[in-house]
Amino acid sequence: MKHHAQIVNSVCFLCTYEAHHNMIFNILWEMVVCSNINMKISATNLLKVIVPYIDAKVASTHVVPALVTLGSDQNLNVKYASIDAFGTVAQHFKNDMMAEVIGSRLYSCCNCRNHVALHDDVISKAFQGKNGRAFLFSHAMNIVVGPKEDRQLRTGLHTVADVYCSDCREVLGWKYVQAYEETQKYKEGKFVLEKSKIAKENW
Repeated sequence: MKHHAQIVNSVCFLCTYEAHHNMIFNILWEMVVCSNINMKISATNLLKVIVPYIDAKVASTHVVPALVTLGSDQNLNVKYASIDAFGTVAQHFKNDMMAEVIGSRLYSCCNCRNHVALHDDVISKAFQGKNGRAFLFSHAMNIVVGPKEDRQLRTGLHTVADVYCSDCREVLGWKYVQAYEETQKYKEGKFVLEKSKIAKENW
C-alpha cells in the first residue's frame, strides 16, 4: 500500500508539468489496452486521481477516451471503476468540459456506429490501408487488439496487430507494435484506421 501511494503521488506530481503529459498518458494508455484486469483497474484509479492536476483540454483529449475504452470492457469491475472515475471527471470540470467533450468531432465504426477515435488524435491522413486511404491516430477507443504478427508494409517490416470494433468485431485497421527502421519508429503504439471502415460523427 505504501508503494502504491508513492506511485500515485509521483504520477500526480508529474501531471502538474505539461512536458511530462505524453509520457504519462502513453504509459496509462498501455495499461488501458492491456489484457490484465488488475492493470486496467489501476489505470482507472490513476486516471481518477490525476483529475485535479490537469485542465479540461487534457481531460477531454486523454482521460475521457481512456475511460470510454475502459467502460466498454467486458469485466464488470473494470466497467464500474471507469463509471466511478468518469463521475469524478464530470464533477470536477462540470459543464465546461462536458460541452467540450460532447462537441468533439469523432470517428465511429461504419458498421455499428461505435465511437472508435477522436478527430483531435489524427496524426496523418496520408496513409495507405488494405482497402485504400487510411488515417494514422495517436489513440483509438472501443477497439480490440488482435494477436501480433510481422508484416511487410510499403515502408518496411513492422510488427502489427489488427484492431477490431469492440461491438461488432469489424476489422478497422491495425496497431503498430514495433518498427524496425529508425525512420518509422514514430508509428509505434499508434493506430491506422481505414477511411472506408470509419464514419464521421458530430461534424
